[in-house]
Amino acid sequence: MESGLSKTVWIIDDDPIARLIVRKKLEKSGAFRILDEFEYAGKALEKLILNHQTNSQNPDLILLDLNMPIMSGWDFLEEVSKLIPSPPTSVVILTSSINPEDITRSEDYSIVKTLLHKPLDIKELESHFKSKIG
Repeated sequence: MESGLSKTVWIIDDDPIARLIVRKKLEKSGAFRILDEFEYAGKALEKLILNHQTNSQNPDLILLDLNMPIMSGWDFLEEVSKLIPSPPTSVVILTSSINPEDITRSEDYSIVKTLLHKPLDIKELESHFKSKIG
């Protein structure tokens, strides 16, 4: 991506090592600026709703894990779809799941731009961001 074209990102993943790896890759790319990280999808949902209600800055992109305790990535997407009619952000699902049904299910959510597999391939993310997100 062009330098200076920094997209803001939230990382939602219950695994601290996964968040660290994603953060390091995003920082190294220079194309993404991390605004926040969340261990629990429910906390991210609360902040997204609050930001939406107060016209505060939301990220350009959310990297969302699917398999998390308490609130899964699917639950997060369902709640966002119900509570915010036109979400001000895009979601890239970042998962270790190889279930083809996850790809099909992800297409049910207009906010989801693509599904990528862990570990994050920054070139693949940049490619999707250039062509599909924004």
